[in-house]
Amino acid sequence: MVLLAWIDDATSRVLARFYEADTTRGYMDLLGRYMRKYGRPLSVYTDRGGVFVGKAKDASGESRHVATQFSRALGELNIELILAYSPQAKGRIERFFQTAQDRLVKELTLPKARTLAEANTLVEEVFVPLLNRRFTVAAQSAVDVHRPVERGLELASILSHRETRVIGQDYTFRYGNRVYQIPAPALAGMRGGRVVIEERLSGERIFRFRQHRLACTVVPEVRPTTEGVGALPPAPRSLAPAHPPAECAPPQKASGQAIPVARVQRR
Repeated sequence: MVLLAWIDDATSRVLARFYEADTTRGYMDLLGRYMRKYGRPLSVYTDRGGVFVGKAKDASGESRHVATQFSRALGELNIELILAYSPQAKGRIERFFQTAQDRLVKELTLPKARTLAEANTLVEEVFVPLLNRRFTVAAQSAVDVHRPVERGLELASILSHRETRVIGQDYTFRYGNRVYQIPAPALAGMRGGRVVIEERLSGERIFRFRQHRLACTVVPEVRPTTEGVGALPPAPRSLAPAHPPAECAPPQKASGQAIPVARVQRR
């Protein structure tokens, strides 16, 4: 387990929680808990870990910063991301972790917390409230610049892992080694457009095309027959109006599949 934490720079107020790993998912969950309790901060001050800033090389070979899932979420929430360039710049949060490495370990040992849930119960109900009562200070300014989470901000959508895929001519797309079919009716601009996939913190997977949520289904995978002859998968259902095939028309290909055609030699 790892302990993730936020600390308010003006008051030293702490919010902390254990997670299974140091991941984007954990930071997004903790940010959501912070905002639901205190509101949206103006800025977030972090180290330069891979969760907060990505790196890529441009055409000249120079390394540059690129957006991550977490920085994308901060942008949609209108929260500034400030990257620290020295350990001293993060002195306040580092001092909290030094305290936690000493006192929190002892607190976890006393009640014999053995699971992630038991550890978080102790952190949230005992350790952090005690720490905040003893060490929280009054801010220099009486104005709280935390902003409310407006109703138009869909936190579940913003605090999710997002990817996009191109929609094929047969209204299918591939994601996670599976092929998904978009149900009828077709929307204008779908073919060649992009579908957005959201992997939410709740475990729910959401498909969107523009502002529309899609009830996509997985195209069943067809496995080879027992005789060793490969069976062709059925062509994904088209959303275009069906037309009867012309008489003696050549066989049509399914998406991505070749259909064998027998040759007949005439004399």
